[in-house]
Amino acid sequence: MALVRELAAEPSVIVADEPTAGLDISVQGELSNLLRALRDRLGLSYLLISHNLNVVGRVTDRVAVMCLGQIVESGPTAALFRAPAHPYTQALLSANLTLDADRRHQRIVLSGELPSPSNPPSGCRFHKRYPMARPKCANEPPPLQTGPGEGSVACHFPLSTTPAVMPQAIVG
Repeated sequence: MALVRELAAEPSVIVADEPTAGLDISVQGELSNLLRALRDRLGLSYLLISHNLNVVGRVTDRVAVMCLGQIVESGPTAALFRAPAHPYTQALLSANLTLDADRRHQRIVLSGELPSPSNPPSGCRFHKRYPMARPKCANEPPPLQTGPGEGSVACHFPLSTTPAVMPQAIVG
């Protein structure tokens, strides 16, 4: 119903915060299809805020991944999902549930305590949970810059453009 009210105003951009939260998986699929169809038919743009990576992958053309309130990677959705350059993005994507055997990844289980968003760590926001972090990661915040792939990454030592596997120490 909220979507119908939004469309009545003929917007060019719709902000959707967790649009599929609490919905049955079949309803999530229907809503994803509807959002894509409306995007294509009406030329809409969405600012989609979601933890549901299946919806993000299905509805968006570009994506930005945030860690503790800071963008760590952005780029075309398909390219970023295929070959993430930031280790946080890689861990996040490995946790995504999928029925597609070709898209399954070895699950990366992060260790360590999740830092507080109100008091984030110095340097890279992810360094305390990444076993391959170097001193520079803890001391200097990495700037968001052109990554090894098609997007941008905030990492001093981005992963290659081939699908990488994080160190075995954190693989569950």
